[in-house]
Amino acid sequence: MKKQKPASKKDHRGSGDADDVAAELVIANKELSFQNEEKGKRAAELVIANKELSFQNEEKEKRAAELDILNTRFQLLLDSTAEGIYGIDMRGECTFCNSACLRMLGYKHEGELLGKNMHWQIHHKHADGTRFEVEECRIFRAFQTNEGSHVDDEVLWRADGTSFPVEYWSYPKRIDGMSVGAVVTFVDTTERKRAEGIILKNVAHAEELARLKLRFVSMASHELRTPLANIMLACELLKNFGTTMPAEKSQSILAGLMAGVFSMAQTIDNLLLAGKIEEGKLPFTSASLPLLGFLRRCCQEVQPELPSRIEIAFHDAGLAVAADEHLLHHILKNLLENALKYSPADTKIGLEVGPANDSLTLTVVDRGIGVPEKDREFLFDAFSRASNVGDKPGSGLGLFTAQKCAQAHGGQLRYSPLPDGSAFSVTIPLTAATDSNPTT
Repeated sequence: MKKQKPASKKDHRGSGDADDVAAELVIANKELSFQNEEKGKRAAELVIANKELSFQNEEKEKRAAELDILNTRFQLLLDSTAEGIYGIDMRGECTFCNSACLRMLGYKHEGELLGKNMHWQIHHKHADGTRFEVEECRIFRAFQTNEGSHVDDEVLWRADGTSFPVEYWSYPKRIDGMSVGAVVTFVDTTERKRAEGIILKNVAHAEELARLKLRFVSMASHELRTPLANIMLACELLKNFGTTMPAEKSQSILAGLMAGVFSMAQTIDNLLLAGKIEEGKLPFTSASLPLLGFLRRCCQEVQPELPSRIEIAFHDAGLAVAADEHLLHHILKNLLENALKYSPADTKIGLEVGPANDSLTLTVVDRGIGVPEKDREFLFDAFSRASNVGDKPGSGLGLFTAQKCAQAHGGQLRYSPLPDGSAFSVTIPLTAATDSNPTT
């Protein structure tokens, strides 16, 4: 048998290396398997994470959709109200507003208000146009003091620069008890203010009518009953003693009787004229009137016994005016009679005429008792008499009706106090007005 050769060292070393390589391969395979397992785990984790992320995204989308629905419902709710509503943050900037707010303030889109400082946008001035400082604003106090406010005496300003009266409520917005802004609700009170004004005017008118009624009763009891009593007394005297009474005495009684009748007739005329004025039926007929002759007739009528007591400061016989003779006569007669009644008998009465380019001023000047300052405000009111007239007779209708007659001509009756008397002036356009029913 042939004898085998022993393995060489080289062959022995190659077998060992193969074993090492095999071992390394086993280890590498294990590591690779471990890595693959790790990758698998990571992939599984990524799948789970993706699923969770997808779920979160779905939840976010659901919440966003729900939030959109809530916002839509909230806006629908805001827009369904007739009141204007807007919100502001702590800087006073608009965070939301409804359609009524836009409409009342004259804006078309909410973008015109969102982010704007609402005080300087719509609340920057008072009703009289003076600057409204933000420190004074009661809307801002809602979140500054964390208390609500209610205001009904201010205005808001529209986009076109006009204002309107409002009633508003400002309430703080709170999160966890902390104020983060305010919500303001407001209504336009223009119509309500107008209705309140009409009601107040009607109430004032009713109160004025009640006062006029009391004044009328007081006047009538004195200005009608007193002459009636004197007339009755004169009639009884003439009835009982007329045939035996001296002629001079009977003439005196007859003169008193006629004076009483005249006084009553004048009072009734004033009442009838005042009634026509209140009804808006004051007659007015304009015609050319020679002025100087008219003035002389008026003076002769009110002072027939001593016409020279009235001095006329006018001599233009050719001047004619367009006026209602009856109404102008009523004005001048009242002014002259008052001047004579309340002035000492030894003083003169002045009648001055001041023609201008387009108007005529008649002024009656006396040296009488004047009108106390406290009574001047009511001087031309019906049944109003000054507190210093004493027992002088009068209905309190003379100046009232004279003023209305002046207004019917498009003019005005004015009083001016003098150091030693009074001056009453009536200015009438030389071309008479045609308004026969002047307003007060």
